[in-house]
Order: sequence, then C-alpha cells, then structure tokens
Amino acid sequence: MDRKSAFVVVVHGNLTSAHFPQAENTCIKLTCTYGREWKLISGQTQHISAYCTPGSTSIIAVDLPFEACFGSNDPYQWPRYVLTCYTRNRNGHDRINGYGALFLPTTPGQYKLKVRCYMPEPSSLIQSLISMFRGLSAELVNPLMPAYADGRYGLRVSTKGTVEIELNIQTRVSDTSFNFKNMKKVDFTPPSRSQPPPLASNNEDIRSDPEET
Repeated sequence: MDRKSAFVVVVHGNLTSAHFPQAENTCIKLTCTYGREWKLISGQTQHISAYCTPGSTSIIAVDLPFEACFGSNDPYQWPRYVLTCYTRNRNGHDRINGYGALFLPTTPGQYKLKVRCYMPEPSSLIQSLISMFRGLSAELVNPLMPAYADGRYGLRVSTKGTVEIELNIQTRVSDTSFNFKNMKKVDFTPPSRSQPPPLASNNEDIRSDPEET
C-alpha cells in the first residue's frame, strides 16, 4: 500500500446490547475481514466479550468497545466485521448460537446499527434429529462465510436474535489519491459519425457503412 495514494478509514465502535430470546447467556466475538489491498494500520482483528445474562427486559447488556484503522488504495472488499455468538449450557459446553455480518459504512458519521443473527438449518431430517439428541446445532465450515456471498446460495437459515452496535466512522483521503472529480478532465466524448472514414490503402477495398446497407 502506497501511503502517498492511500485513503484511511478509522472506526470507533461499541457493541452495546443483544437480544436472544432462547439463550440464557451470550458471548459475542467480532472478527474483522478485508481485501488483499487493505492493511490494518492499528487495532486488533478480533474482539470477544464476556458471557452476559439478560435482565428483566430480556435485553443483554454487552458493552464491548472496539476500534481499528484501515488503509488502502482500492475500495474493493471494504472492511467488515463478522459476529459469532456463543451460548453456554448447564454442562459448561459452549456452542454457537448465531452468525451475523456488519458492513462498515462508506461515509463518515455516527451510526446506530442493528445486526440480525441467524443459524443454518440442518439439510435433512436425520441431521436435525442427531442435533436434537446431542444438543448441537449446525455450524458453518468457514466462520467468515457471512461476510461474503460465495458458498451461501441455497443455505436455509433461521433468525436467532439481534445485536445493536454504535459506530463512529472517519475517513481521510490524501491529495494525490484518485478523485472522481478528476473524471471531468478526461475527454470521453465518442467520435462523431459525420467524420469521414479513414482512407484505405491501395491494396484494401473501401467498405460501406453497415448501417447504410
């Protein structure tokens, strides 16, 4: 990444609360993913909260702050966060209770976002019976799959809960980076049809315009 032609995205966020009606407790892990042209300048790629229990209103107060600074010269595969929610049963075993994806806004400002978390459904009746007796649920092979579209075609899911996140986005673009305003300086006007066709050489025949035939 060239610093002279890069733009920087600064993220300050806080995972405030969550709502999972069927879970007695919840632990949320944030995992950051981005494209090859991006670079993590400061911050961490993973954040994990403690196990929290709901109150009288069934709202779980998580309070997980996070921050990061990204830099790149190509906006392709903009940074995003993947949410992986866990719950712990009475035997002390942890299992995944939901997946979610948070796409960072491209414009600076303050945001209050709600991420819906889901779980994949078993593909057959036998798998649903096995997961019922063992107390396990279907999980994704790649935990970062919610952030991308590949491999999710035909995936059946069910909503498990929601997570509320507050974000403060700041962007900074250098003067030497590409600016869409510079497109006005480039002449993209197509040539006029009234212009005569180029002259052919002595060994070539002049063909008529196909529109005129």
